[in-house]
Parts: sequence; C-alpha cells; structure tokens
Amino acid sequence: MVSNISRVLLDGALTVSVLTQQDGAYGFAKNHHSTLEARFAPQPSAFSLCLGLQDVFIALFLVLLILMTVFGNILVVLSVFVYQRMRTFTNFLLTSLATADLLVGLVVMPLSLLDLLHSRNWPLGRLLCGVWATTDVLLCTASILNLCVISLDRYMAITSPLKYPRTRSKKMAAGLLSCVWLLSLVICSPPWFVPGWGLFTQYSNHDLTSANLTSFYASTAARHPFACVYSPSVPYRIYSALGSFYIPLLVSALEAMSRRHL
Repeated sequence: MVSNISRVLLDGALTVSVLTQQDGAYGFAKNHHSTLEARFAPQPSAFSLCLGLQDVFIALFLVLLILMTVFGNILVVLSVFVYQRMRTFTNFLLTSLATADLLVGLVVMPLSLLDLLHSRNWPLGRLLCGVWATTDVLLCTASILNLCVISLDRYMAITSPLKYPRTRSKKMAAGLLSCVWLLSLVICSPPWFVPGWGLFTQYSNHDLTSANLTSFYASTAARHPFACVYSPSVPYRIYSALGSFYIPLLVSALEAMSRRHL
C-alpha cells in the first residue's frame, strides 16, 4: 500500500509541469499552486478508511449479509455430505447452487466490502481487480445455470414420475454439474484471452486521457482516482448476456409454457 502511494507521488512529481500547462480536464488546476494541491492532496488519503454515515450502515449491512450467506450455505452443503440419506440427485444440484452462493459470500462480497471501506478506491492492484470481476461473473453465472438445471429437473420429475427415478444417478448429476461450471467458466473467461473483449483495470487520474472508456466508466474513475473499473466491450456484453441470462430465460419460459399444457 505504501509503495503504491509512493509510486503515485513520484509520478505526480514527474508530470506536474505538464499538468500545470493543461486546462485541468479533470478539474485539477488553473495555476501551479492549485495543480500541486489537486495532484498530491488526494493521494495520501486514497486508501484511508474515510466513511460517511451512509457508508457505515451499508458496510454493517454487508457484513450481516456476508455472515448469513456463508452460514446458510455451509449448512446446506454439510447437510448433504454428512447425512447419506440426503445424497439424492436433486440435493446434489442444490449443493452446487449453495457452493456457488457460498463462494460469493467468501470471495466476492468481502472484496466488495473492502472496496466500500476504501471509499471505492481499490487497494489491491490491477490483477486482483480483474480476478474479482471475473470471479463475480463466474459465480453469478453458475448460480443462474444451476437454477436452470434444477428447474428442468423438477419439470422432469413432474412430467415423468415413473421414468424419472430410473434416469437419475450420481454420475448424471456429476456430468450435469460439470457442464454447468464449465459453461460458466467459458462465459466469464474471454476478457482474459480475446483481444478487445474486455477491460479489467485500475485507473488513476493521470491515465484517464489515454483509456478507452465510455463516459460512464470515465466519470466513475474520475470520481474515484483508483477505482477498479470493469469495462467490457459490446461483443462480450452480448456474448455473456446470452449465456448468463437470455438462454436460461428462454429455457425457463419454454418449461413454463409446457407445464401449462399438461
């Protein structure tokens, strides 16, 4: 943390002469004194825990939500693995859903709380910014796909009550859940490998001019000098939305329509 602040201060010392000649595109300066003040004043407090009353209430709510999420989903997972009678096909699907939600409570939500406590100034660097965003997409997609598989399983149990028990096995559950998690990984991973399909980064004020950002993300990064900004490209947004939302929505809609015709 100290090295990050020192690096920013050193960069400010090297670039201050350039900044004083510019128009203050981000509200920095009209003269040398205000430029120095705007450039250096925010940096020492960039990672300080400066919270308003609203942020305190949000933080307390998030802590409570994290504890409830972790505790509740641990109970679900343990109940299936401890009690042999609970190890049914449907319960394995529910365990996969609980595992995804448990990981959200253990990984994604604590980092969101950390981001809030640092006033939206991300303290963990560019790499972990990308890992955080990718993990969020992965686990949310896995939760949605698990729900989709569970709904299809319930549909088959209702429409084929005699055939259903014979076609459901632990191997089939393992295969379905492997497909769910693999598909979730395929949906969330392209920004790391496909050029131009995603942007995970940690912006500071001095590099906003060269960043390829939409106005929304640019304004977010301008308000928070070290914000962890997830700015995916339009093709990836379409790709991920289809896999994470619209295809599962279509499956659920078709299932609901078929139920009405029973």
